[in-house]
Amino acid sequence: QALILEVAEAYFNVLQASDNLATAKAEETAFERQLEQARERFEVGLSARTDVLEAQAGFDSARAARLTAQTNLDVSFQAVNRLTNSYYERLDGISHDLPILPPNPRNMQEWVDIASQQNLDLSAARLSVDSAGQALRGSRGGYAPSVDAFVRYQDNRGGSNMSGTGNFDTRVTQIGVELSVPLYTGGATSSRVRESTYRLNQAEFSSDALLRRVVESTRNLYRTVTSSVEEIDARRQAILSAKAALDATETGYEVGTRNVVDVLDAQRNLFRAVRDYNSLRYNYIINNLSLKQAAGTLSPQDLQELSQWLNPDYDPD
Repeated sequence: QALILEVAEAYFNVLQASDNLATAKAEETAFERQLEQARERFEVGLSARTDVLEAQAGFDSARAARLTAQTNLDVSFQAVNRLTNSYYERLDGISHDLPILPPNPRNMQEWVDIASQQNLDLSAARLSVDSAGQALRGSRGGYAPSVDAFVRYQDNRGGSNMSGTGNFDTRVTQIGVELSVPLYTGGATSSRVRESTYRLNQAEFSSDALLRRVVESTRNLYRTVTSSVEEIDARRQAILSAKAALDATETGYEVGTRNVVDVLDAQRNLFRAVRDYNSLRYNYIINNLSLKQAAGTLSPQDLQELSQWLNPDYDPD
């Protein structure tokens, strides 16, 4: 399950970095165009030199962001190359038609109950408690007497007697029971019992703490995935609103009612809305898988279902 989640995170980190790079390139292009317009308007006396400087600063920042996005994409590919021992230059993107649905079942307590029973880390912790309990019982056994049944057989042929005057054969069979009663062992047994008791307490406390962490994580992931369903739709609408606001601001700039700073801010808002939408979409996928891991139900089938929505023709730009 950890490997499934690691693969998914590596894959979708690449896709997110690809989308971020595409957004950064589009932002750089838009700011460069705005810089050219500011220069043209300044040359014909329609704007002040301040507009040119503002546009230049915006373009320089966008260029730096594009270089950073390119580096992040190169770095994100390394995790995929390490996991697959293969080199990739691109990956299939995820379609925007991917259904964004709330968790199923749609009840937080049901997810908590499933996680409490099936979470693999929690199951391992409970086995550690059982093992520590058995070790304690074994240590306490050092106080108890031990009983051994035995059978011994000895066959001596051609032996001589004490005077050496003749040979004889002897066969001896012994059957019995031995009882050993520990009287004093220098405190070794009591020391082992104390150690085993502390280790059992440690295992119990660790298991209880892990249970609380699993419950907390399951509840938080359920809330995050559930809220992402509506938030993704809102982020998509925010892109359309930011685009409309940019168009209106550019029109105002052309007629002189807005300045270049207003245009730059509107452009930043648009590209920020695009990045937020992309990030939320990929976070929804990873959080959904993490919720299933917390519940102990994550399986390769979950990746196979996601693969159905991969689009080889997806173009981040």
